[in-house]
Amino acid sequence: MSRTIKRPMVWILSALFIALVMGTIWRLDQLEALRNMPENPAPPLLVEAVPVRTGPISRWVCGEGTATAVQQRHLIFKTPGTVVFLGTGEDGTPLHEGSRVKGPSRAGEKGDCLARLDSRDIKEELRLIRARQEEAAQELEIESTGLDQAKKDLDLAKNKYDRSKKLYDRKALPLSVLEENETAWQSALSSLKAARARIKSVKASAKGLRARYDQTLLRLEDTALFAPFDGVVARLNISQGDLFQPSSVDLSTKAALQATAPITLIDPGLMEITLNLPVFDGLEVAPGQKTLIQWGSMDWYKQGSPEESSNRGQDDHTLEGRVYSVSPVLNISGRTVRVKVRARQDKPLIPYGLFGTCWIEVERKEKALLVPTAALLFRDGLPFVYVADNGIARQRAIKIGLADKKEVEVMEGLGPKEWVITRGRYRLFPDRPVKIIEQKEKDHVLK
Repeated sequence: MSRTIKRPMVWILSALFIALVMGTIWRLDQLEALRNMPENPAPPLLVEAVPVRTGPISRWVCGEGTATAVQQRHLIFKTPGTVVFLGTGEDGTPLHEGSRVKGPSRAGEKGDCLARLDSRDIKEELRLIRARQEEAAQELEIESTGLDQAKKDLDLAKNKYDRSKKLYDRKALPLSVLEENETAWQSALSSLKAARARIKSVKASAKGLRARYDQTLLRLEDTALFAPFDGVVARLNISQGDLFQPSSVDLSTKAALQATAPITLIDPGLMEITLNLPVFDGLEVAPGQKTLIQWGSMDWYKQGSPEESSNRGQDDHTLEGRVYSVSPVLNISGRTVRVKVRARQDKPLIPYGLFGTCWIEVERKEKALLVPTAALLFRDGLPFVYVADNGIARQRAIKIGLADKKEVEVMEGLGPKEWVITRGRYRLFPDRPVKIIEQKEKDHVLK
């Protein structure tokens, strides 16, 4: 019975062993055939490449701040009153926000009258003071005449007394006459002193009237607002018929002052932006450095560099300015460096109150070896590129210097006539065959 059971098992195991041997022989034959097949080179990878070029490149630091006018003035009445007059702009239209006005053309003159309060009471007070001054002048003239007469009377009385004293000494005149002449002399002396006191009082009164007149005249001047310089009305917070009180002006903050001052005038031709830069950036900034002012934050990254954006003109809201000042003292709160940038503009390209970005050119090279940042690759933090060398991608380690968003300076590792691969570089490995596609093929082949 056991022999009958073992025979099928032996046959099954034998069949499996034979099948395994035959399979192994077949696989070895296939591997040998593959080894003996001729090699077919991998097809070249389609890539884009650009030549290394020589050109200028800059290093920039940036900061953000709010634009303000260098020349601005909050015009405030210093006396209460009712607004009875609003001026006109250069174009002759009623004064409004945005109106252009003219300042004084010469020293000592006043600019355009922008607003005026009701000043009839002050003018009437001036008229009364002038009338009182005229009276004081007449009184002074009368007293001056009286003083002259008192001096003459004193001289006559003194001479008469002197003569009578000589006669008395010769026993030719009685004592009573001498005493009478002496009394007349002392009376004339007292009259002279009184005349001088009245003159002094009248002059003091005239001086007081003159001071009062000057003060009242200043009050009259305070009822009118004049343009101190050529500029534009930025805020107009009064209307004809309004009752103005100086106490209504809020001086607590700049924003509050701008919202409550009757008129705010600015010169939009010279704008200033204050930046607070980190120390490592601020220490590289110096007065006079070129600065590009732009709307928003870091918009130039979309186009490559601040300079390219500025070359497109006013459509991109970019204005060129200069660093005006760099504070030598760090801000205590943030340990930052305060930098002020100024820019002149013929048109209001950068409006007052704009929150924008300032790019400051802290370093520039005119003739640098440049490659696109799109060609860069990194391994272990070290940069390298692939160079197209007769249809083969050669890996090349490089040393980089200045950089912007679009290009980077190559200090070592490349020559000026070499081509670096930009698109397709992530699919490359050293010595892989490549084919540089033409410009007209790019949009159809590479997605």
